[in-house]
Amino acid sequence: MVESLKLIWSKIPQKRVTVVLLFVAGVLSQHVFDVYFNAAKLLAVPRIIPSLVWSGHFLFVYFLSSYIVLSLGIISNRIELKKELPYKYVSIGKPETADGLVAVDIQARIVLNDQMQPDIQNFFNRIILGQPYCPKCSRPLEVWRFRTYP
Repeated sequence: MVESLKLIWSKIPQKRVTVVLLFVAGVLSQHVFDVYFNAAKLLAVPRIIPSLVWSGHFLFVYFLSSYIVLSLGIISNRIELKKELPYKYVSIGKPETADGLVAVDIQARIVLNDQMQPDIQNFFNRIILGQPYCPKCSRPLEVWRFRTYP
């Protein structure tokens, strides 16, 4: 909790400037209030205590609204949406030849948008055969070098 408060506090922009500006706004608002409602003179020195109260209210509202806005921003950035996977297919089987020299992957295409299991026809449309490979060393057949004898 304290760590999150520190993180949000560090992201509030220009805290010193804001405090000074809101203090001035508090003094001016108290002076305008006195002139308008209490019939004080326009250039009279404003009272200090009510000015500090107004400034405190402005500061509280500013920091509370900044805290809420920045918290929501941080939360929305941390919510991870569905990302694309680095691969498109997942292996669902690995049949081998009877002598164990060649194997092939049966792969199904991954579709993240499905909300429920696909029907049989869609599932079969997503199945492909992978490239043949050696089951012992997992090297593809293209990499194998065959030695020819004269």
